[in-house]
Amino acid sequence: MKNSLEKQDQFINEMLAFIKSKHLGLIKKECSLATIIDNVITLNQYKHLGKEVCFYKELELNQIESDPLKLQVILNNLVSNSIKYSDSKKDEQWVKVKTYRSKTDTVIEVEDNGLGIRKKDQERIFDKFYMSGNNKTSSGIGLYLVKDAVTQMNGRIEVKSEPGLYSKFIISIPW
Repeated sequence: MKNSLEKQDQFINEMLAFIKSKHLGLIKKECSLATIIDNVITLNQYKHLGKEVCFYKELELNQIESDPLKLQVILNNLVSNSIKYSDSKKDEQWVKVKTYRSKTDTVIEVEDNGLGIRKKDQERIFDKFYMSGNNKTSSGIGLYLVKDAVTQMNGRIEVKSEPGLYSKFIISIPW
């Protein structure tokens, strides 16, 4: 019952953030990636199946001109998924958030050493209500919201993953 309520609460919060984000449009202002990332880590810091998930940050870029609400939606969904799909059989479970600037983009990477995503699912994971395999813990909306927020920011998102090894999401947002 508790899990069901938590799942419903998460779904409602994701939908509220999505609606607010859509309604407000793109609001660019000076924001701190480090602060947003720290807030997301604080919100998601807990043990998964009795094991602590370690967080690593490699932040070459901090202050950017962007939409902080959309960045929060993107990072919260990606980090919470990294924890939700972490591999409790591994000695260490970790999530790494990396930021840097390319010639044209602000780049944010979220990588984990979790369960990974099957190749056949990687094409569809950003589709609304898509759930891969026997996934019973997802609403199928989180990655759709991530893709939508990235698109609203005129950005791109790609996923690299090997089942049983890792998943890495790479967000590129023009600056």
